[in-house]
Amino acid sequence: MNERRWLWRIPPPVSLLVLASLWSLPLIVAAVRQLPLGNVLLSVLWLFLGAGFGEEIFFRGYIQSRVNEAFGRPWTCLRVRVGPGLIVSSLLFGFIHALNHVDYFAGRYDFEWPWMMANVCAGLFFGILRERTESVLPGAIVHGLHDVLATIPGLLRG
Repeated sequence: MNERRWLWRIPPPVSLLVLASLWSLPLIVAAVRQLPLGNVLLSVLWLFLGAGFGEEIFFRGYIQSRVNEAFGRPWTCLRVRVGPGLIVSSLLFGFIHALNHVDYFAGRYDFEWPWMMANVCAGLFFGILRERTESVLPGAIVHGLHDVLATIPGLLRG
């Protein structure tokens, strides 16, 4: 209960300022490296809104919710009620990401098992966050922010 009180004491404008600051880091790095800001801005927007929000709405908002609606949430994990939707959505999330390295046009069919397992674990995290908060918004923000901040090493390489 103390953790909820602590979180509620953070004023929303401060949260938005922190989020905007983190979101703009790739743009700052691109400006310092004198890279085209338009391309970086489009990438940041796509990663945050398209990938982060889009995937969370589909995997946690739709798949996890529909499977849990059909089978219930009979288990408890980290003091959160979860159901088979958590497992199904996480496995599908991992499988889809394992196909990121497949290039049908070049004839490269590299199915990345380690990448799949890492994304299954990420899916479990996002799914538990979805069940705990009863919203896809926190997971979408975290997912999108992770995707945006993961672009910084590529920007530093040039």
